[in-house]
Amino acid sequence: MTRSGSVGAGLNAVEKTFAKLELLESRNEWVRYPRELPGLVRGLSYVEEYQSFLNESMFDFLLKDRALLQFKHLSDDEVSYCYYQSPFDVPSYRDFLAESLGPDADAIQDVGDSFLDEYSLAIDTARLRKNLLVMRYDFDPKLYEHGVHPAAHVHFGQGNEIRLSVRRLMEPMSFALFVIRQLYPESWRKLLDWTDAPVLCRAVRENLEVVGAAYYQMRDKLQLSLE
Repeated sequence: MTRSGSVGAGLNAVEKTFAKLELLESRNEWVRYPRELPGLVRGLSYVEEYQSFLNESMFDFLLKDRALLQFKHLSDDEVSYCYYQSPFDVPSYRDFLAESLGPDADAIQDVGDSFLDEYSLAIDTARLRKNLLVMRYDFDPKLYEHGVHPAAHVHFGQGNEIRLSVRRLMEPMSFALFVIRQLYPESWRKLLDWTDAPVLCRAVRENLEVVGAAYYQMRDKLQLSLE
């Protein structure tokens, strides 16, 4: 289903940013995330989980390198933003067309979606990446444990207990910029040259609400946190 209000506006801004940087393949405006989703994919391998999300259109954005982004707002006080790197080492559809047809932009534009079957075959037969990355930002106050389980935190990878404390309540643009900065450095360089970059990047920290004092107590200050 479409998202309204500030969430919808935030996702619209994310879409424009990815598109302007030529990172965006498509947006799924009708995604609905069931609350039981973590249980549905528990026990699946990374490839199986990624394929499940892709096949069921369980994502907000598909990037040109086939990475998936999910922006789950489960309630006013519970959000989860996820980045899933594609497990398959494949070019973007446009790069695939350039390899097949040559670099002529007009020829690539003219074929449209007519090579999608061939592209799907290329994906199905692609080799797996040697290294894979998942990043997830969670805010869930009811799971907070003083000094142990931060209410707001970032996960890196799967099957581990990494939870890096975050002092700000991230919004969709915050997470999108975090992804671009860490995983697409050339795109980040381009973004920094935009005239509106200082305004856009207020979403990194300046415009964000600080996690409430009830969820950042004395023992929480004994660990490294993203400010």
